[in-house]
Amino acid sequence: MDVSFSRDEKGQVIWYAAKVYPKLLSSLEVEAAAMVWTMNCVDNLGFREAIFESDNKSLIQAIYKLKDWPPIP
Repeated sequence: MDVSFSRDEKGQVIWYAAKVYPKLLSSLEVEAAAMVWTMNCVDNLGFREAIFESDNKSLIQAIYKLKDWPPIP
């Protein structure tokens, strides 16, 4: 399960949600799916600016160096 949330410029939580990913196998798959889902939610909510964070070093490396990583099924 992933929990995503957004804070305003004062650090107050303004949006949060949770989602379960039952068919994904690895933590990297779950974190990547959650990041995409969160980005879509933020876009659909009409936010014009956002900062995304993750504590998964592999995910961050994959985002910055996409060509070095295989696609996630």
